Amino acid sequence: MFNSIKVKLTIIFLLWSLAPLVMLRFIVYPVVHRAFEQMVIQNLTGVGHKQSEFVSSWMKERKNDAALLASDTCIMAFHRCLTDSAEFKRILTQLEFVRDTHGYKDILIIDKEGKVKAGTEKNLVGIYLTEFDFFQEAIKGKVYVSKVTPSTFPALNEFGDREYGVPSLFVSSPVRDEGYNIQGVLALQVDLVTLSNEMRKVKLGETGETYLVDKDGLMITESKFINTIRQMGLIKKRTSLELKVIDPTTGKLTYAAEECVRGKEGYDAKGYLDYRGVRVLGVWHWLSEYGWGVISEIDLEEAYAAPMGMQRQFLVTIFVLAGVLVLVSIYVGRRISVPIIGINEATKRIAAGDFSQRVPVTSTDELGQLAQSFNTMANSLEEKEFVHNFNRIIASSLLTDVFGAVSNEIKKVVDFDRISITRVHEKEQAFFVTFALTRGYTSNELRAGSMSRKVGSMMGDMLATGKPVVVEDTESGRYWSDKILLKEGIRSRLGYPLSFQEEIIGAINFSSKKKGYYTEKHFAILSRIAPQLAIALENARLIEKLKVQKAEV
Repeated sequence: MFNSIKVKLTIIFLLWSLAPLVMLRFIVYPVVHRAFEQMVIQNLTGVGHKQSEFVSSWMKERKNDAALLASDTCIMAFHRCLTDSAEFKRILTQLEFVRDTHGYKDILIIDKEGKVKAGTEKNLVGIYLTEFDFFQEAIKGKVYVSKVTPSTFPALNEFGDREYGVPSLFVSSPVRDEGYNIQGVLALQVDLVTLSNEMRKVKLGETGETYLVDKDGLMITESKFINTIRQMGLIKKRTSLELKVIDPTTGKLTYAAEECVRGKEGYDAKGYLDYRGVRVLGVWHWLSEYGWGVISEIDLEEAYAAPMGMQRQFLVTIFVLAGVLVLVSIYVGRRISVPIIGINEATKRIAAGDFSQRVPVTSTDELGQLAQSFNTMANSLEEKEFVHNFNRIIASSLLTDVFGAVSNEIKKVVDFDRISITRVHEKEQAFFVTFALTRGYTSNELRAGSMSRKVGSMMGDMLATGKPVVVEDTESGRYWSDKILLKEGIRSRLGYPLSFQEEIIGAINFSSKKKGYYTEKHFAILSRIAPQLAIALENARLIEKLKVQKAEV
């Protein structure tokens, strides 16, 4: 029993586990518990800073978009364009392009009197927007970010429909002419749902979220828990401008929201109740430029789940570890023995004539190297068996009679969807397809027996250089036949010249529907069968020649 390496490994693991368990309980556990709590706060604070910087950066990009679009030469001349002119149509095309590319809801161009001159929504053209802050500030020469307010005209909601009262945010910029005189205002209506989705890309656990509040404590982005909030009856359609971030037990703003609207930033590591009535940890920042608060929160239960669960898990670990160590020792024994058994079984099958046997290489150690060496040996044996079978088939009859069997044998080592053998014509400056075989589709005009020109062909290159040719992608191939084969789905090709008495008399050609399938690694095996194919091709030519001579007599 004790001679078994599995038993020895199990005992050693169990004995050595006692010391780490004692250290874990009395030394490591208290230190790790404190470190976990500090890590939670650091991560939360880091996420809060990152989200705050992201919102500032994101809004800066929107302001840059507005300023750049307003300085476009086409936009700058809007006040001189008639509504039915080609220049005006170019302006509309430009606005629609920017809207679709950057994800804005609408883009408006407003003249100096506050009238919408052009826009991506034609129903808004002609209305006056003089009372809106984004017009009033931009006409003074500022690039301005408006307050988030309910729309007083039909605006796109999160479902792609237009309705009144949709939370709207505009970024506006003055439009100046060539003399730097303000002729109007360009306004971008920002999609707040897009901002919410971008903020959610920064993960903060399962219950973590980041949202924006305005100076009145109203949420202006969409809550991660919108379905829960709707079931609680706190909102009807959306959280933006409908949900006030208050503690449901006190009816006052939550601690984070209250600190935000006071213009402060900070964090709470002990926990407070959020707008759902759930105790959370939070970190907050106030963006005075926009009058927004950025609040990042995560449920206290999830945030401190690791340290609170550590003590429970410790006792379980003591009992589980022994069983795990036994399983580990059994696994190690199997990992060592299974590859050896696999190699032994594969060796028996190869000895019985099945040269396709391979063993998986699952490591880079000595066992992995042994498996790799075995596979190399099996590859060599399979290759020798292939060459032997190939030569036997070739020698058994004429190439025309056994081409199907030859191609089946070749497919074991070189996969293809189309295979053909071409032979150089003796009299004409051309070559013709002697044999062709396709798999999975109908052949094209390059059929068996069809004659084709040598110039601009793969065969022509092989005759000129005496070397194999690879076409990685027929879509960019330089041969005239590439376009023909591309229409049938062929993407890569390989041509290997066949020489008889130091003269190229033809070639064997492979085609695949996979792009870049053929490489120089295929040359080695083809070099071993090419001589026999060349002899068979020459024999076929001689027999054909004799038939012609007899017919002439």
